[in-house]
Amino acid sequence: MHVIAHDPYALADRARAIGVELVSFDRALHMPLTPTTSKILNDDTFAKMKKGVRIVNVARGGVIDEDALDAGIVAQEPPAADNKLMSFHFYVQMLSELKPYVVPAEKLGRLAVQLVAGGSGVKTVKVTYASARAPDDLDTRLLRAMITKGIIEPISSVFVNLVNADFTAKQRGLRISEERIVLDGSPESPLDFIQVLDCECMIGTVGSILGEENVNVSFMTVGRIAPRKQAVMAIGVDDQPSKEALKKIGEVSAIEEFVFLKL
Repeated sequence: MHVIAHDPYALADRARAIGVELVSFDRALHMPLTPTTSKILNDDTFAKMKKGVRIVNVARGGVIDEDALDAGIVAQEPPAADNKLMSFHFYVQMLSELKPYVVPAEKLGRLAVQLVAGGSGVKTVKVTYASARAPDDLDTRLLRAMITKGIIEPISSVFVNLVNADFTAKQRGLRISEERIVLDGSPESPLDFIQVLDCECMIGTVGSILGEENVNVSFMTVGRIAPRKQAVMAIGVDDQPSKEALKKIGEVSAIEEFVFLKL
């Protein structure tokens, strides 16, 4: 990336040392809101721009003279209720709607990579979104990024964010496909859980082991194919059980398989 900046107080050699080219104000428009920068983007500066230009304001909203706007889309923080630039408000509203699902999305990614033997072998993931919004009206980039973060970060030193998520997934051969389902109402947030057990009905046995370790159980869910037949038990705990407690659980004869998951 070629980075340019305008700073009347910066030294040119210091800027070059960190890979930044100092340019004139006309080339780099990014500044704090002060009495001298208020409405600095006005009729005069707009006149220097190409016709049809789109402005993404990553500084302060007040640096733009909104009355001088003829055409363009400006993203600013935060827009007032009567602001002329309310096109940005839709995206903020979308982020607000997605907020309850951000953490669960990352935890589902972490869950998936820990359940698959040799987690680095995860190459294909399908994500289904159930929403009352029309499919074309649902921006899923944030949730896709969080799922990617949950899958990649536990098995690598890479830090995944909204900007680099898709590139990082592609670089590592991870393909995420998405499906959108339209609902009449809003879906409930998924439960997160920490411990999964494949076993017979062993609620009392496992609960006792955790109780002896003073590990608080936040929830317990059991599903079975028939009475006294094979069952799956999911247990959420507030604290990580000790190695000894996990060893005791693994030694219970009725338990076929179990795994402790950190979400």
